[in-house]
Amino acid sequence: GPIIHPELDVWTILPMLPQSISSRPFVISSNEQVKVNLLQGPLESAKICADGQEDISAPYLEDIKISKMKDKLSFYDVKSKSKFESNEYDVREKKGRYFAVTKSQSGSHECWRVLSKADGERLK
Repeated sequence: GPIIHPELDVWTILPMLPQSISSRPFVISSNEQVKVNLLQGPLESAKICADGQEDISAPYLEDIKISKMKDKLSFYDVKSKSKFESNEYDVREKKGRYFAVTKSQSGSHECWRVLSKADGERLK
């Protein structure tokens, strides 16, 4: 693969076992979302390997979206009076203020967290 400076926040996407010499790696910003559609192959399903981890089975001919995982944030549930962490949230802006909003652990209501302007813009 390509030589990349360690301070760059990028992804390198490499074809595994390419059948053609023209299959080249490419480098993109890690803030981008990648959409992949895998063509039919000899196996029942395709395999995706991220960062040298275990292979994940993936269906053929379906769009697969890959993006950087959101930061895990701490939330406080006022109703149950408990703290919890989640990386599944939306960032909302209201009157110039930023909030992270997620479902409570029970799923019955939303929990909100105030974000700094810098974090709100970064996490959007």
